[in-house]
Amino acid sequence: MALTIASALVAAQVPDVCTGLASDIAPDMRILESDLDKPAASRAAAWLGERIERGELDGEFEYGVANGLKVIHGHALRQQALAERSRHGAESPEGRSASAAFCRWLAQDGFWYD
Repeated sequence: MALTIASALVAAQVPDVCTGLASDIAPDMRILESDLDKPAASRAAAWLGERIERGELDGEFEYGVANGLKVIHGHALRQQALAERSRHGAESPEGRSASAAFCRWLAQDGFWYD
């Protein structure tokens, strides 16, 4: 229990990369930055691994597979942005470029398949 609380506190301290993001994606279909944390990416990877092993990548699992890939991709882009901001500063060319790539993905491709 203490580990869960400590993990939640650490996750809460990570700032959002994309504040005030404008998007044409319907609010109920948007992937939020908070949906792309490490535990979510780990769960998506494990679930996708099971689907691959079972050969269940289409049919009733098609949207789940696509959504799992989005979580992993979005998490990777977010981590790259956070790393560049930490290494070089949020206003550095590296920090701005990595953040822009993540925010652009979130605004344009950050939607759930239904």
